[in-house]
Amino acid sequence: MRESERYNEYELVYMILQGDEHSLQLLLHQYQPKINAIIKQNCTYQVMIRHHEGDLHQVAAAALMRAVLEYREEKGISFSTFSGRCTLQTVGRFCIFRFESAGKSRTVDCCHLSCQSG
Repeated sequence: MRESERYNEYELVYMILQGDEHSLQLLLHQYQPKINAIIKQNCTYQVMIRHHEGDLHQVAAAALMRAVLEYREEKGISFSTFSGRCTLQTVGRFCIFRFESAGKSRTVDCCHLSCQSG
C-alpha cells in the first residue's frame, strides 16, 4: 500500500489543518489524476496545456489547498465534490485569463461552479 493510500481524504484534510505539511503532499498525490483530468477537460487548447502545464498544476494545487481551508463537512457535500468544484472553477478562470491576455477571441469551455458549498 502506498503512503498516500493509507489515509482517506478526510483524515488528510484534518492533518493538514493541524499543520502537517506532509499530509498536503499526500493529498496532492491522491488528487493528481483528478487534477490532470480537470486540466485536460477544461483547457481546450493542447498548446496552452503544453506551454502552461506547470502554471496549471500550481493553480490547481492552490485551489486544492483553498478547498481544504474552506471545506465544511456539515454543509452536506463531500470533500471530493467540493475540491473538484474549487479546482474546476480556478483552472477555468486561469484558462480564460490566459486566452484573454493572449488576445484570443475564442472562450475556453469551463464550468463556473461556486467553490462555496452552500
